[in-house]
Amino acid sequence: MSTKFFDSELNILELLWKDGDLTAGQLAATLKERIGWSRNTTYTVINKLIDKGGIERYGNNFSCKALVTREEIQEFEMVELVEKFFDGVNEDFLDAFFNKYPHLMVDAPEATASDWPPNWLGGEVVRLKEKITEIKERWQL
Repeated sequence: MSTKFFDSELNILELLWKDGDLTAGQLAATLKERIGWSRNTTYTVINKLIDKGGIERYGNNFSCKALVTREEIQEFEMVELVEKFFDGVNEDFLDAFFNKYPHLMVDAPEATASDWPPNWLGGEVVRLKEKITEIKERWQL
């Protein structure tokens, strides 16, 4: 997957991930109730998702099925974040992340820049760095 999904599209995908396949009418009714969308708005976003390969519509009742998973979108967004704000440097991203959320390093010993990559947290940071690299290679970023 190498497509950016916008918040409007994620509204529909969230419903499909949570509830499974739904008809376009069910999506329109739910989104009208939850966020005030008109039927036309819902159908427009459904068509954009179809064009992007995020969902498929099938059957006489226009049922919609998600073709991408939440995990795929999370991976894409994580890599895009690292590329956009950290110039593709995983270490800079992780430094910023753990500076923002130091409570996640409760058991971590004091480390210096020369200690990179740290081996605390049972190697979780090293695995995260490897995962980011793997995703970037898969998407050819």
